Amino acid sequence: MGQDSPQHGRRRHLTIVFMDPMNYDMGKRPTVIGELERYVEANFGRSIYFKTRLAGRGERLNTIYVTQEELEEKIHMDITYEDE
Repeated sequence: MGQDSPQHGRRRHLTIVFMDPMNYDMGKRPTVIGELERYVEANFGRSIYFKTRLAGRGERLNTIYVTQEELEEKIHMDITYEDE
């Protein structure tokens, strides 16, 4: 994930904000998002809708950024980070 960061929305969804356009192009693919949603549901019994966006696109959101440590504390699974 590198510099990309997830943010919590008010509904049962998690928005992944990508800082890098190339990472966004890969991460926004329906197959990637679908695989992530199925993984979370199968392993954690939670149905979460994932959304993606590229940072700096002018969207006005009530954004809450979390650190890597906060993310690892809340998601109890192995997280793989790609080198930049």
